[in-house]
Amino acid sequence: MSRALSRYLSVAFAVWGITACEVVTHSGDFKTTVDCPEGYLACSGACFDGQFDRNHCGTCDSACTSGTVCSEGSCGTQCTAGTTLCNSSCVNTASDPSNCGTCGKACEKGTICSRGTCASGCVGGQVACDGVCRDPQSDPRNCGTCGHACAGAEVCINGKCLSGNCALYGLTRCGLGTCVDTKYDPNYCGGCNKACKSDQLCDNGNCVVVCGEGETNCDNTCVNLTNDDKNCGACKKVCAHGGCTNSVCP
Repeated sequence: MSRALSRYLSVAFAVWGITACEVVTHSGDFKTTVDCPEGYLACSGACFDGQFDRNHCGTCDSACTSGTVCSEGSCGTQCTAGTTLCNSSCVNTASDPSNCGTCGKACEKGTICSRGTCASGCVGGQVACDGVCRDPQSDPRNCGTCGHACAGAEVCINGKCLSGNCALYGLTRCGLGTCVDTKYDPNYCGGCNKACKSDQLCDNGNCVVVCGEGETNCDNTCVNLTNDDKNCGACKKVCAHGGCTNSVCP
């Protein structure tokens, strides 16, 4: 490749907004490198998640053998807490747009996977980082803000990278360095990979419905006690012949 052409392509890349650097080898071949998000591997001009990619597990040249999966950068026989085995790969079904809520359920264009449901935006304090819902309060790859990754042994707590482990702060480890309070975190309610629905909160490890004004939570269902025949004036108070009015059975 001539120097003139090399300079032309460099300028063209800058104009087009392509974040790649061109390298000319002795044979004249044109190669590129890419700028990958924090925590991802740049392998042969493409970005891979070295924590969960079976063909690039931990490093670009490390591939898992048949019958094993890549979880947290190491090949093993099962997925770690917070991830589910889908088509030979460990994924987080609470946020994976290709496996949202369950394996193989892909979100339509224009929607995003949040708490295992395809929605128009992220819920529960999460934010969209590169098209995936992340919790900046606990995600070590997006700690405090998208793209801010904690150092190797650090954990993300309340949006800050801290040294130590999750147990040191009275929290539970779910997935790659993610420390959560499974009693009150709606994204990990009662355990890893247990997300509450968008209209629920996490209370002592249980997902509970958030009722609107004038409604009461009866067995995790919002009802109006003034006219509900099965909950008339109080939960489970049934009007035998219906007609609940002003919280009183006829």
